Amino acid sequence: MGTNSRCPGRPAPFVKRAGLTCLASLAVHDKAADEAVFRADLAAVAAVAADDRQPVRKGASWVLRQIGKRSESLRQAALDTARGLLARGEPAARFAAREALRELTRPPAADKRAAARQGLA
Repeated sequence: MGTNSRCPGRPAPFVKRAGLTCLASLAVHDKAADEAVFRADLAAVAAVAADDRQPVRKGASWVLRQIGKRSESLRQAALDTARGLLARGEPAARFAAREALRELTRPPAADKRAAARQGLA
C-alpha cells in the first residue's frame, strides 16, 4: 500500500494534519512499504513544514520522526531533511526540524540503561 501525499498539499489545516497523520501512521505500521515511498513523503513534508499553524507544524514534526525510525538509511534521509528545514529559517520549519533532530540523534534508551549500569552516565 503506497502513501498518498495529496492531503498535506491542501490549504485547510486539519486536512493537512490528516494527511500528515496518515503518512506518520503508514511509516509506523506499513512494514512492507518500500523506502522510496517514504523518501518521497519526506519531500511532501518539507513542502508543508513552513505552515505556522500548530496542527500542521506538529504533524510535520511527527512524520519526520516516524519516517526516521524505520531504518538507518531513512533516518539519515530524515536528518538531512530536518537540517534543510533548519537552514530555511522559517519558525515553523525550524520547530519541526529541531524536534526531529532531537529525537533522531539521541541514543536509544537501552544504550542509556547499559551505560548507567556501567557507571558511565
